[in-house]
Amino acid sequence: MMSKLLLAFFLLVYPVTVRADQADPRVSVIGEALKEQLALTGIDAMPGNGGLLEVALYGRNLDPSYLRLEARVEWFDVNGRKIRTILSRWTKFPARGRSEFRFTAVAPGPDAVDFSISIRKGA
Repeated sequence: MMSKLLLAFFLLVYPVTVRADQADPRVSVIGEALKEQLALTGIDAMPGNGGLLEVALYGRNLDPSYLRLEARVEWFDVNGRKIRTILSRWTKFPARGRSEFRFTAVAPGPDAVDFSISIRKGA
């Protein structure tokens, strides 16, 4: 009985999180230290205005310090071929200490039906 109470207390105080790169195969985090600092909480991908695919990545900075992050989205067509576009560049976004963050991107055209997101620490 005491061990169950201790376990329940532990889980309330120290919630279990999933490392960002383990939650979704479309997301990769570059750098072992960064993988421990981020938790992926969700991905939304749906057609937006004009029919283009819109992607939103939600996460949490588990570290108490501010992180400057960069993300790159690579887009793929229905056959799984990478779409070459200037939109597949590194884009900066912030992750304040112990806070939620969000990164969004819009597909370059209607032929983009899938994606992958890479995240790294910015300069």
